[in-house]
Amino acid sequence: MPPMEMEPVTAAVEKSTIDYRVGDKLPNDLVCMVNDAYMAKPQIPVPVNGKTYYGCCEMCVGTLNNEESARMATDPQTGERVDKTEAFIVLLDANGRVGYFNSEVNYTAYAKKS
Repeated sequence: MPPMEMEPVTAAVEKSTIDYRVGDKLPNDLVCMVNDAYMAKPQIPVPVNGKTYYGCCEMCVGTLNNEESARMATDPQTGERVDKTEAFIVLLDANGRVGYFNSEVNYTAYAKKS
């Protein structure tokens, strides 16, 4: 008997109808907050301490539940720590890499330098 294939666990399977470009602000639910990547479809919501983080798979769900460091980022402009649920999340490159900023003002200053 062949091994059973496991279905990936996802919150939704529909791709986003909006195409985001480098520099665009992203909705939290389209970002895997463990891989820090734009995923183009809704991710699995992970409630932790009254906030909702998002991950792309069960491993990411576990990581977000168990590792505070996965729920935090460093603002590239200021070097300050920022909670990923409270961040201004921006698509940084065509490979889907995202940046977490404490504010839109910080992102604008960062973009002017780049």
